[in-house]
Amino acid sequence: MFQGINNFVNSFATPKAQDFYSKGWLTPEQFVEAGDQLTMTGWQWKKAQVKKGVDPPHPEKMYLIANATSQTRIKEFLSFDFQNNQGQDGFLCVDMSKKQQQALNEQETRVYTITITYDRKYHCPRLWLQGVALNTGLPLKHQEIYEDIMSVYQNETVTVEEHPYLHYQQVTIHPCNHSTTMKAFLDKAKQNGADIKPMQALFIFLKFMQSVMPTVVYDTTIDICLGVD
Repeated sequence: MFQGINNFVNSFATPKAQDFYSKGWLTPEQFVEAGDQLTMTGWQWKKAQVKKGVDPPHPEKMYLIANATSQTRIKEFLSFDFQNNQGQDGFLCVDMSKKQQQALNEQETRVYTITITYDRKYHCPRLWLQGVALNTGLPLKHQEIYEDIMSVYQNETVTVEEHPYLHYQQVTIHPCNHSTTMKAFLDKAKQNGADIKPMQALFIFLKFMQSVMPTVVYDTTIDICLGVD
């Protein structure tokens, strides 16, 4: 309940540049700067119409888009011991990279389109998913997309809502815990001697998104030293 009240109050705040370090927030300008870094790895900016009265810093840079693949469902993925893995601030710390390299059933492959928007209520990035089954070419239903999301997040952190720019229902990772998780990463990195800049925020964001959907593979190419495991 307290978190909900806190989120409501914060939604009326105007983020400042220094809030990245103190609260895990991004300003719209910092989001664009971080997005520019992400485009070096194959992501693309897209422009879109905005609501009347909203003055974005760069109208041609409203959201980011990239393709991803998933070759196996979560239930088939691996037996993961949640009891011995301590999550932080709503996201589990899961490193699945070795399992991702295993030979997987091509018939199960899905191609996802991932978009990242800036959420003005929570002052942070927000991820959206839509996809198709590679073997049939048919769009994935929302419940099928849930098969690629860790069950601990389904119907809680993960919801189905209208995309702010594409204007149809998509599966999205709700941003209520994003800034708290970002702040935890920044604090841990600082303890380990790493100096994280706001322009690196989306690399960190995609890193903790992997704990929500570990079988969905997207390329970030650039390896950022976060000072955390």
